[in-house]
Amino acid sequence: MNFKKAFEAKHGENSWTSFLDNARDIFSDQWDEIWVYNAKLSSDR
Repeated sequence: MNFKKAFEAKHGENSWTSFLDNARDIFSDQWDEIWVYNAKLSSDR
């Protein structure tokens, strides 16, 4: 089952759109940054 269908089954019909709207309002300008690479903490093995 895809996530959207499972979410709406749990939270009600058309709840997915509200979830996305709320997420857009809460989160802005996300990015990741690596200052120091540590091979022991990496999954690049």
